[in-house]
Order: sequence, then C-alpha cells, then structure tokens
Amino acid sequence: VQGDQTAFAHWTHVWRRVLELLHDAHCGATPADEEPQLDDDAIVGRYIYVSVPLWGRCKIFYEQSGTGDKSNSIVFLHTAGSDGRQYHGVMNDKRMLEKCNMIAFDLPAHGRSFPYEGYHPGNHTNTEDSYVGCIAAVVKKLGLQKPII
Repeated sequence: VQGDQTAFAHWTHVWRRVLELLHDAHCGATPADEEPQLDDDAIVGRYIYVSVPLWGRCKIFYEQSGTGDKSNSIVFLHTAGSDGRQYHGVMNDKRMLEKCNMIAFDLPAHGRSFPYEGYHPGNHTNTEDSYVGCIAAVVKKLGLQKPII
C-alpha cells in the first residue's frame, strides 16, 4: 500500500465504519450477548504472592468460579490495561460453572493486583519473559494441571 499514511490514519474511523456496515449488510447484525440478572454471584476472589521474572515478588489478585474438576481448568487473561472483571459473564454462566474450574487474575499493577517492587507509573516493563513467567507462576501457585490458557 502506498500513499500518505497520516492521511489514511486520519480517515481510518470512516473506513472501519464502512466495513462494519458492509459486514452487517452481508451477514446481518452481530447479536449482543446479554448477561442475565443474578441473585447470587459464583465468583470468589483472593490474593496470592508469586515470583515473576523481571518483576520479582508480586501480590496478585485472582478470582475463581466453577465446581468442575481442576483437571478441566480455564485461565482467562485480561486485555491490556484491563482486569479479570471482563470475564464475569462467562464465569457466572451456569453451563460453565458445572463443567469448569475458571480463574481470572489481574496482572501486577492492573485491576486489584498490587504493583511489583520497583514499578514506576508510565515506566512499566512488560516483556515476553515477564508476561509468560507471571502466567506460569499463577498456574503453579494455584496447583493447576495443564489448564487451558
């Protein structure tokens, strides 16, 4: 693709909306999932300490739900700048609660997890080793055997 990238970026929102409208015209609108109103919430949260490459010792918040076997565990990873609350809908789904053991944790300095030692706002260092190391440390600490990540 050739041309002025700045001009293209300036009009990206228009092209994105045009593509969305074309998709909806061809395939129909994407149905939105609705979360049912619950009387009880099945999610339980707590803190654990883990040691993570590059970051060191961290106090991590995680949530767990489900009565399924630990051999059928799912670990949800939140998106950048978010936290595990984005999975509350699926973690309260009746079908999932019966079949799975579900875990969602907040990375250090995200959601309800504490920043790691030496953390400075705006100077966060997230490398592949620290990210994968954090996931592995949580899996090990919780005693999960071959979870779905």
